[in-house]
Amino acid sequence: MNQADLIDQQLRALVGRPLDQAAAVQVVDLHGKLTRALADSYTGGVWLTSFVSKYLHFHCCVVPFYDSRAVARIGGFVNRRDARRARHNLSKPPDGDPSYYDFVAKFLALWRQIITEAGLAATVKEVDYLLVG
Repeated sequence: MNQADLIDQQLRALVGRPLDQAAAVQVVDLHGKLTRALADSYTGGVWLTSFVSKYLHFHCCVVPFYDSRAVARIGGFVNRRDARRARHNLSKPPDGDPSYYDFVAKFLALWRQIITEAGLAATVKEVDYLLVG
């Protein structure tokens, strides 16, 4: 409840936007702020990276879904060189969770790969399904 204004304001700015560099930075920033607030106030320092991504994804479909299956599978689609390039091209917000930041950078690389190489107009939800489905 203490984070309701932050969540509402930042999610509202993301709703209806496509996933791009700027949106990805905003997603990582919001995710990090919310994860940190929960860890500091409610979870005894435990970072709920997966839970927060799922919560935000439920409210805004541009937020990539993060869990152990998605993390394990994304490496099979994005090679190390492309992952490094994606991290280099994505600004890291100061409050960002490092593991989620890394995942979102890879996700953005995979999403672009699907669009350019496969010629598909995939949504974030469809790429999420590829990773966790």
